[in-house]
Amino acid sequence: MRQPTLSAGLPAGPNPSETFVGSLFFYPVVALLICESVVWSCNKTVGRKIGWMLFTLFAMLLQFGIILVILRAILVTAIGYAQ
Repeated sequence: MRQPTLSAGLPAGPNPSETFVGSLFFYPVVALLICESVVWSCNKTVGRKIGWMLFTLFAMLLQFGIILVILRAILVTAIGYAQ
């Protein structure tokens, strides 16, 4: 006997476009470039500029990782429905 799933009976939503999914990977890169240029243009010492640049880089990598986890969950769910 087949086990009932949590989403049994719920309608599936529309698939996101390839452009939307691709843009999820470019938004963090653009945001990183903007943040880095703002940090470098401020009147701070070089050490502080490098520190803020590294902090920004790690924050953006964290956001990028979260996006990958969300996309992985979406893909696992989509593959699970097909089986």
